[in-house]
Amino acid sequence: MGRCGRAVLGAALALAAAAASAQPAQQPDAPPPAADYERSGAYLGIAGSYVIPLSEGALEDSFGPPVDVDPGIGLVLRAGWRFSPLLAAELDYEWLDEFDLQTTGVDDGVQQGHVLVASAKLYPFTGLLVARYQPYAIAGIGVQWTEVRTQNPGDPSFDRARFAARMGIGSEVYLDEHWLLAVEGNYTRSTGSLSDFDSVSVVFGGGYRF
Repeated sequence: MGRCGRAVLGAALALAAAAASAQPAQQPDAPPPAADYERSGAYLGIAGSYVIPLSEGALEDSFGPPVDVDPGIGLVLRAGWRFSPLLAAELDYEWLDEFDLQTTGVDDGVQQGHVLVASAKLYPFTGLLVARYQPYAIAGIGVQWTEVRTQNPGDPSFDRARFAARMGIGSEVYLDEHWLLAVEGNYTRSTGSLSDFDSVSVVFGGGYRF
């Protein structure tokens, strides 16, 4: 190779080296951002409930003792907004299936109803536990509808709506950033002419965070 060829080859090699050095070094893939389970935003939920009515005393005033009310099941629909890691607002609707009424051991009617409650939801352990696990306390006020239907024409039947209060505790367990499972125990305190139609519910279901 002549002097001219060597000069051309040297220039080409130098140009290739310069081009290679100009290419940015390949960066390793960045890790995905951590899931934010405590973020603000809307959520929806659905759950089943096992309900223990505490209305025997009120019904005995109308039917005469003894009165037994069997536990029943319900369906809970939820919608809410989480304002901060510590606080959310929630609207709950609970449909209550028929609870069998028994007087002197004989089926005599049914009790059923609905509850609509607007609640504040507090997450007191935010930042203290693993983020996927979020215990909470909930309390609110709303309206309770209760209907009692009897088989005996001589016994009273009625359909009433009154204010009610509800309080409870529970926990959410996140499956991923959007889907969660929840379990809750709550107590509903009725008022007015339904003042003894209280109930205790154990609720289990799921939810979706937007």
